[in-house]
Amino acid sequence: MKFNFKKLKPNFSGKDLVVSFQHMFAMLGSTILVPMLSGLSVPLP
Repeated sequence: MKFNFKKLKPNFSGKDLVVSFQHMFAMLGSTILVPMLSGLSVPLP
């Protein structure tokens, strides 16, 4: 059984873009801000 990849079309709306940026900032905060507040070392290059 073969899967037809040509039928797949990305269907992104403006809401998806906003949620993507919100997720990016939330993950940045959890990676940098939480260790700073809890006194752990921050993994910055």
